[in-house]
Amino acid sequence: MLTPFISENREIPTDIVGIGGTITTLAAMSQDLEIYSRELVHGYVLSKSEIKRLLDLMMSLSLDERRLLNGLQPERADIIVAGTIIVYTILKLLNCTSITVSEWDNLEGALVEKYIRGK
Repeated sequence: MLTPFISENREIPTDIVGIGGTITTLAAMSQDLEIYSRELVHGYVLSKSEIKRLLDLMMSLSLDERRLLNGLQPERADIIVAGTIIVYTILKLLNCTSITVSEWDNLEGALVEKYIRGK
């Protein structure tokens, strides 16, 4: 789905920010957090190679084993592999070497855009 968009837009930035459960979970897992910390997750930079390492690790484990990983909420253990594949594929398609994790979501960004910047 992204390939046509990427092909038509040659000036896509390579400094990208990720939001949402998969990317914040990967940041927590990368840091081996036993207790989730917004302060440690927000702004964390995940390299493509680290994402691949985490993906390989998770794919080598059973669902029950994934539920025991630090940084991974047990209820996400069944879907995290698929989400990680998507993140990794996007980085490859965009030719990005890393992604910065944000605890802010689209709604907060829209509010900033509308009310702080006056647009």
